[in-house]
Amino acid sequence: MKKYLWIFILIIIVLAGFLIDFGLNRVSISPETNGTVFFEFHDKRIQSDISEEHMKQITEIFNNKFLYSDAPSCGFAEDLSIKIDNNTFCIAGDSCGKVYLLEKDKYFSLSDDENKMIRHILISYGIDFPYSNRDW
Repeated sequence: MKKYLWIFILIIIVLAGFLIDFGLNRVSISPETNGTVFFEFHDKRIQSDISEEHMKQITEIFNNKFLYSDAPSCGFAEDLSIKIDNNTFCIAGDSCGKVYLLEKDKYFSLSDDENKMIRHILISYGIDFPYSNRDW
């Protein structure tokens, strides 16, 4: 009987650890925060505050995304990013649907529609996607 109790306790501890890790490895952006877009490529430089409407859309897309370790072939750099609070969300210069969270050294994935929406928002600030073959 004691053997089964220890196995049960061990399973509970492992599950609790997994749930805590799963919850901590998610994107969390406060709904009333401000952000800035950054872009630097060749001689083009943009640094612009994000409008309230766009911040709401970005927050809805990014919030609660699961963060994970990866090594994608997409090109990420701080030169093409969205800065919110103390977080730098690096967007791929190609059409890759992943985002790199610099401060946590983790990635998260976007759906095709979310990827298009983020790129349309960034394009409205004059940002280019230098390595993208897609017509956004």
